[in-house]
Amino acid sequence: MGSKNYCQAGFSSIAKVLTHIYTVDLMWLETLDGKTMKQSMELVQELESDVRSSEIDEIQHLFGATNL
Repeated sequence: MGSKNYCQAGFSSIAKVLTHIYTVDLMWLETLDGKTMKQSMELVQELESDVRSSEIDEIQHLFGATNL
């Protein structure tokens, strides 16, 4: 399978990639900060729909606004 086929099986948009990166990074940072995995996943689930509907500049602000 070539790399072109592999990419087609991944995320369908850059927005989905950024949403995934932001939420997974946040989940792990929260876990490293002492929250349980369950607490971290619940936080991510709450934020996921907000992030999905955000514009790129809002997502960029979210990345910079994470306070741990």
